[in-house]
Amino acid sequence: MLLGSLLLIANAIVGERGLVALARSKQDLAALQAVIDSLRLENGRLQGYARALSDSPRHIEELARGELGMIRHGEQLFVVTTTTLDTR
Repeated sequence: MLLGSLLLIANAIVGERGLVALARSKQDLAALQAVIDSLRLENGRLQGYARALSDSPRHIEELARGELGMIRHGEQLFVVTTTTLDTR
């Protein structure tokens, strides 16, 4: 009977559903909750960005100018390059 009781206590501590597994599950839950929180923040940021794109033609124009190098009709583009002279 003592041996059976010891086995039950050991199983309750380190078994498949024991205290060690419970602590590991709590750690996993905390890590997953942190991931969910960061994804929610990123989702909010992206929703704001999408809203800005749909509500503001000026924002789209700024992006096109910055990322695609586009210019307005009537504007002129000047490309300035520098060269180095070889003085050997």
